[in-house]
Amino acid sequence: MNVYKAVFFDFGDTLAPTSPVPLPQRLRSTFKEAGLARALGLDLPDDETLQNFHEECAALAGWPVEPGWEDQYKSFYDRWAAILLKRLNAETVQAADAAPEFAAVFRDISDRSRVAFDDCVPMLEQLRAMGLRLVIVSNNDGTLARRMKYMKLFEYFELVVDSALVRSNKPDPGIFKHALEATGLKPAHVLHVGDLYDADVEGAVALGMDAAWINRGFTPFPESRHRPHFVLRSLLELPELVQAADLANGKKRPSSVNLRRP
Repeated sequence: MNVYKAVFFDFGDTLAPTSPVPLPQRLRSTFKEAGLARALGLDLPDDETLQNFHEECAALAGWPVEPGWEDQYKSFYDRWAAILLKRLNAETVQAADAAPEFAAVFRDISDRSRVAFDDCVPMLEQLRAMGLRLVIVSNNDGTLARRMKYMKLFEYFELVVDSALVRSNKPDPGIFKHALEATGLKPAHVLHVGDLYDADVEGAVALGMDAAWINRGFTPFPESRHRPHFVLRSLLELPELVQAADLANGKKRPSSVNLRRP
């Protein structure tokens, strides 16, 4: 067990749910905030129909975006908005003109609707008080830092590495190397925490970092040549896990954490 100087975190479904507010609700809020439903003469359908329209239009617009660079995400959302507005029977020329604004408002509302898991902030407070360096390493769309500022999480981290901005997606080593080089840290001094086995566990372990798999839903272990060093059910286990690592290396900080080793 290593002595950790830093903890790297995935973001979506690790620190905060990916989609906390149902999509139809976000779409209705977008039409209201952008003032488009009345301007385009639209009578919005029920929630189930809106959800189905979204899924159809996202597929037509080219989802998923791979690899997810910032400009590609913006282009996708602009295409999606234009197709969706047309699908809702908006007048074609007006829909094309309104699409970029609609897409921007929808993304902004989606960002503002996010909240952290209940165990996130207490855990971050404890790790920061212990002197741990905290870093985000996330497969995202180029807007993660803005989203974290809305959520009042940005201040806890010295660095936010967004895959769309560094043009490398986990589990590719490039995104992890970017974070290590930017912080001057060695892999052996970092614990990476994430919910996706292939992206977070395999990516981190392959580069020589310890990995903690946050497995809130008791998902069975997949077949893999890499195993996580720890399995967590709650982020609140992390501070004592770090203390236990210190204690194992001769530091006198007691720990009562129940480590779930795979």
